[in-house]
Amino acid sequence: MRTRRFIGSLLATAVAASTVGVAVTSAPASAATTVQTRIVSGSSGKPVISSYSKSPAYGDSLSISVNVEALIDGTWQQIYNGPVSVTEQVTGTAARAVASSTSAYVYDSVPAHGRAVYTVSYGGGTGGYPEYTYAPSSASYSVTSVQRKLSTSTLSGKHAGFKGKISPAKKLKIVVFKKHGKKFKKFKTLKTSKSGRFTVVLPAPRRGKFFWRVVFTGDKRFAPSVIQGNTYKL
Repeated sequence: MRTRRFIGSLLATAVAASTVGVAVTSAPASAATTVQTRIVSGSSGKPVISSYSKSPAYGDSLSISVNVEALIDGTWQQIYNGPVSVTEQVTGTAARAVASSTSAYVYDSVPAHGRAVYTVSYGGGTGGYPEYTYAPSSASYSVTSVQRKLSTSTLSGKHAGFKGKISPAKKLKIVVFKKHGKKFKKFKTLKTSKSGRFTVVLPAPRRGKFFWRVVFTGDKRFAPSVIQGNTYKL
C-alpha cells in the first residue's frame, strides 16, 4: 500500500507595529521651566511594542519597551521621574490597563489577544538641575498581524493532509488553493467546527508532488493564518 504524506509549514507574518497617533502636551510660553516630552523605545532597533516571534499568535508574548525623553536645551534627554501607564484596546473591546510604572520607563510583556491599539501615557513630573517640569505626553501603537493559535498534526497513510484546532475557537472558513504552474487556484472550501476543530484531506499524485496553500480566514480581531505544503506518494 502506498503512503500519502503532507509536508507543510505555517507561513510567517511579521508583526506590524506602527504609530497611529501621538498627543503631546507642551507648556505655556510663560512657564520657562516646563519642557516637552516624548515616548521612545527603550530597546535599540525595536519598536515600543514588538513581537518575540515573526508570526505572533493568540497568547504569544508582545514586548513593551518604553522610555521617556525631554527636550532640554534643544537636545532630547532620557528622564526618570513621573508615572507611565500602558493600555491595550483589542478590536471590539474596551481599553484596559496592561502595564505601569511610577518611574518614566516600562519594560514588560503582555499576551497577544488579537489586533489591538496600545497607548502609552506619561503623566508628567519634575527633575534635573536646574529643576524642570516635564509635560505629560502619550503615543499609540497598532499591532495588526496577530493570528489565531493554530495547532496541527499531519495525516498520512490512506489520506494525506492535516487536522487540528484553532484558538480562540470559532466556526471559520478554510480556503484551499492548489498550485498550477506559478499560480495558486482555489481548490475547495471547508469550515472549522464551533469548537475550532478541522480536518483537511488532500489528494496526492501518482508521481511528483502537489503544492498547496491553505488559508484560515481572518476577521476584525485576527489576521488570516496560512499553511503551505505539499502532498506526495511513497
